Amino acid sequence: MPFKAVPSLFDEKSIRNTNPEILTQKLAHAKALSVKNDYPDCIIIGSDSVVAFEGQILEKAENADDQRRLIKLQRGKG
Repeated sequence: MPFKAVPSLFDEKSIRNTNPEILTQKLAHAKALSVKNDYPDCIIIGSDSVVAFEGQILEKAENADDQRRLIKLQRGKG
């Protein structure tokens, strides 16, 4: 079955939740809704991923220093 991957321009920071599973579901749903009008006759599948570590959601690194901080946080665990 042919398919097309379409990036969403949805602002991910507009949805927050402390539960990683709920946050992932809400973001995936919002992303799907944000592109559905551009593809009215298509099946839309929204997806997202959230990284959580020891019960804390780890946001995307803003810069190299932040990335190092996230790596150090997870070092030696797991």
